[in-house]
Amino acid sequence: MNTIEKTLKGPKTKVLTITLNPVLDRTLYINNFQIGKTLIADEVKNYAGGKGVNVSRALKTMGFSILASGIIPETGSGFYLSILDNEGIPHNFLKVKGNLRINTTIITNVSDSETHIREKGPSLSPADKDKFLKMIKETLPHFNAIAFSGSIPMGIDNTIYEELIRIASKNGLRTYLDSSGKPLKEGTKAKPFLVKPNLEEAEDLTGIKVTGKNDYISIIKKIHFLGINYVALSLGKNGLIFSSGRKCYHGQCTVERIINTVGSGDAALAGAIIGLEQGLSEKEITILSVCMGTANTQRDGACHFSVRDMENLIKRVKVNEIPL
Repeated sequence: MNTIEKTLKGPKTKVLTITLNPVLDRTLYINNFQIGKTLIADEVKNYAGGKGVNVSRALKTMGFSILASGIIPETGSGFYLSILDNEGIPHNFLKVKGNLRINTTIITNVSDSETHIREKGPSLSPADKDKFLKMIKETLPHFNAIAFSGSIPMGIDNTIYEELIRIASKNGLRTYLDSSGKPLKEGTKAKPFLVKPNLEEAEDLTGIKVTGKNDYISIIKKIHFLGINYVALSLGKNGLIFSSGRKCYHGQCTVERIINTVGSGDAALAGAIIGLEQGLSEKEITILSVCMGTANTQRDGACHFSVRDMENLIKRVKVNEIPL
């Protein structure tokens, strides 16, 4: 029985995901794109984005019971939430005043590069935060684990993840954190069960710059020293390092063609959550995380891959133990 089969047959805990800064991801496919011209898009694709929502999507694919929650600006929320409904992703977002962010990507045959246009979201009030905390406190008793993912909206303090992690931990939930900058640094003070930084975020968190292989281990050890049980260090095309502080593995999967990279880190986090919730070994968790992260690269949209996509990749995952 391989890791995927073991996971599909294993126990399924209830996972709550938190997205404080959701976004509608819109991709425009335009042939012969020219600046300064009026153009008609040949194809338009809309996706309900946000890192926590992506994690929910990946967990759902693997049969987990999930609820996507967070804060969403009211204007534009109807279309966004209808996308989640069509995907069968249950949700419970606090609606606040303002416009939902839209991130636009332009893909054209004129160039191999992509053009990305990012919008700022609204600034939230202290009252918005208080309402959200009340809602989350009422929701926590129904779940075993909670994942906090992504950036935070304007008007919310950088300590929000720290506060939420402490609340969730007191309620007996295992906590997973994937953020960056000050929200990540402050969040680690609450000692989440696992953190999943990418290399740049890990360097910023620890103050260690990677110049050689030993620096990866130094980063892992320093994060454990903060009181964090598990670390999943995302290395992009170079795979992922997963550590429990007792055992540490590097995993990587090579594919011929990459269609999309957005959401690969979220898929990898979902793999780590599944593995830890099901009690898999460090090696199995590494395999699952790398496989899910790579499967994401084979489909348009964040975390829209299938179990079959994973099955086609599982034998390609190479794993090596790293001495700590």
